[in-house]
Amino acid sequence: MLLSKPVFRNITYGAAFLTTLYAVYFITSPNDALPYLRDKGPSRISKGRANKVKSAFVHAYNSYEMYAAPHDELRPGTKIGNDQ
Repeated sequence: MLLSKPVFRNITYGAAFLTTLYAVYFITSPNDALPYLRDKGPSRISKGRANKVKSAFVHAYNSYEMYAAPHDELRPGTKIGNDQ
């Protein structure tokens, strides 16, 4: 037998109320209540990758300044600047 309409309605309203209460509590609670959502910052691997990208950029930019600074690009074989 199915639940009567008032019992079903009370269960539905109760579930909706508890869900709303749960959502409001976790939205307004401090970060300690949600430790899995706390930003832990960049990992050791991503810091290493960022350092490699930075060093590659610095190397390329220093080479550009040394060989082709007033021009648009550098010809790698002759190390002569080129304007296009």
